[in-house]
Amino acid sequence: MQKIQNDYEKNYHDIKFECTLTKLGVELFYKNNYPNMYLKKVNKVYYLYGGYNQEEFDYMVQYLITLGNNVKINYPQELKDAYLAELKRIIAQY
Repeated sequence: MQKIQNDYEKNYHDIKFECTLTKLGVELFYKNNYPNMYLKKVNKVYYLYGGYNQEEFDYMVQYLITLGNNVKINYPQELKDAYLAELKRIIAQY
């Protein structure tokens, strides 16, 4: 079963991402995360890694929005651009 799950994650969640999280971002991650994501601490900095499928792109943007200012998207640029565009849409409502 684990091999099947690993193969699925590798092939389906084929767009890799990396984000930097604050301490509160880490707490939020632990409250709501998915099997395609994992956390790594390097030199006192927390990184969120994982992968998603293009079909999940909009959901991924919304998930990261829930982390507020506790997340910084490092890559891919497409995800960062969509995140910033969504923030602009939110701001435009006010």
